[in-house]
Amino acid sequence: MARATRSMIPHPPGVKDGDSGWARIREQNARYWPRFSDSEYQRRYREIRKLMAAQGIDCLIMMSSGYLSSANLIYVANYIDILHGVVVFPFEEEPTVFALAYSFAAQAAAQSVVEDVRWGAAINHGAIVDRLREGGFERATIGICDSLPHDMWLYLREALPGEAHRSTGSNVRGAPLPERGGARMVSEGGEIL
Repeated sequence: MARATRSMIPHPPGVKDGDSGWARIREQNARYWPRFSDSEYQRRYREIRKLMAAQGIDCLIMMSSGYLSSANLIYVANYIDILHGVVVFPFEEEPTVFALAYSFAAQAAAQSVVEDVRWGAAINHGAIVDRLREGGFERATIGICDSLPHDMWLYLREALPGEAHRSTGSNVRGAPLPERGGARMVSEGGEIL
């Protein structure tokens, strides 16, 4: 993957030279986190983007709530989170990985093939919204892979009222995405919202 030219990592107050520290951690841990080739990840990204284009999705949000639900994050970013992780996957830009907390983000940076690693997944919904705004997705169609915690869903709806949400189901690995899934903006008969 192409190396970022500027820091996207928001370090907490008091952290000095965090970027070079993360670079050292990534370099020293690379041998412990085997990766597929860059061409393999680019192939995966092309296939995912074909599916996104077919459904009119501008950006995907992939959420994991731990080891057992990390398949999409592993497939896209080579990231196995221990608690919560998020990947924001734009149609045209490079993806962003969010680890749960700052203390987990250095390991996420060491593990992931994605250069833009941040923190705040599932605890700082504003960080996810900030990334969506950076990409200009305030009025975009956002696809939700798997599901989102209810409080994150509500936060996104309030913070980005002009966007459309569309569930993609759980599979980003080449199978056709279903027409509808668990998260919808419009209820069907008999549902209580």
